[in-house]
Amino acid sequence: MKRLFLIWHDPESSRWLPVGQLSRDRDDYRFVYTKGAEESENFLPFGRMTNLHAVYVAKELFPLFSNRLMPRSRPEYRDFLTKDFQNPSDPSALLVRTGEPLSIVGYCPRFYSAEFSKLIDLVGGDRVVVAVSAVNLDAPLQFRLRCRLTAPWPAGFTACSQDAFQPLG
Repeated sequence: MKRLFLIWHDPESSRWLPVGQLSRDRDDYRFVYTKGAEESENFLPFGRMTNLHAVYVAKELFPLFSNRLMPRSRPEYRDFLTKDFQNPSDPSALLVRTGEPLSIVGYCPRFYSAEFSKLIDLVGGDRVVVAVSAVNLDAPLQFRLRCRLTAPWPAGFTACSQDAFQPLG
């Protein structure tokens, strides 16, 4: 089964929250809201999928998602993490930087930082590699880099296991 988490930006608090999970299992697509959808009073359900606790099933990809797929013709179709203990907004913040010469690139998205911190603690920071996989010059500055994190998968580690990623339905 393949899973994709939907991340939503709360315009008032500026928080990014995992609010849904889209998966495909054999011939069916499934969508469920996650507990992150209940973390903001500002979140509104998508389209006709108004019940936060329902499991939505379809044979074809829901139009809400298929209408947002990036065309294969777009060019963008195709290094380090460090804990930022001085970040007052997010105690789990992970700063992304280059090697020598040292340059700050940005931050790991907040909704991933606790998971990545746990992974770094389990395998050691020297075994985690972050590399830029694409640059989208048309995107807003904070979204221009798409990075890939590669690390050994420790026994018992489950990605996206935080409470906010868990299905409601």
